[in-house]
Amino acid sequence: MRVVVIGAGVVGAAVAAELAARGARVTVLEADHPGAGTTANSFAWINSANKEPEPYFTLNHAGIRAHYELAGDGAPWFFPAGNLEWAVTDRHKEVLAGRVARLRARDYPAEWITAEQARELEPDLAAAPSHAVFAFFPEEAYTLPVLLLSRLLGAARDRGVTVVGGARVTAIEHGLAGATVMCADGGRHPADTVVSCAGRWTQEVAALADAHVPMADPDLAGSATVGFLATTAPRPRGCPAC
Repeated sequence: MRVVVIGAGVVGAAVAAELAARGARVTVLEADHPGAGTTANSFAWINSANKEPEPYFTLNHAGIRAHYELAGDGAPWFFPAGNLEWAVTDRHKEVLAGRVARLRARDYPAEWITAEQARELEPDLAAAPSHAVFAFFPEEAYTLPVLLLSRLLGAARDRGVTVVGGARVTAIEHGLAGATVMCADGGRHPADTVVSCAGRWTQEVAALADAHVPMADPDLAGSATVGFLATTAPRPRGCPAC
């Protein structure tokens, strides 16, 4: 089977590597260079503690386990540091308690810990109010996305995957023998199956195949899809508890 994967981020590389392992002939088309989109701008937090509804939680929890499996006994891109959260207000305590109870019912690791244990986990944590409560989710982790992408692309190429950079997809034509994916650089890539791993550009890619994928607008002010990622210089010790 010939498969064209659109997008060479972490998701596209993982999909390509797995399809190749199952015997497919895979070509990955990337509009810019591998990792140029969401991968290079991700918070890279591997978690499921606050993911709802339950099917979405289950999908993310499976993703956590997949990262652990891929990392094995250790990997330079994977850091199983856990997630520490504390609550001071009554409302936050109520929400946090409900979440911990719900996660425990789903066999998701969630622990109540003391302020002393919290400071052991995070030595830069300043003194928290005496009425604060602390929850710890030990299974959660973070990654270095570009290193993870290198790992996945390496596996994909070892399995015969072709990765084409600078190949912005402009059209997807359907035919009796499958599809042809055409790119701005003039490339034509025949495929039995086309897989979009284009992230925030999924709607645009789907439209090229006369399909519609409903998505929240990432360019709309106040959209739930919008995040803010900042890089700062190292700060002196002393992380305020807020």
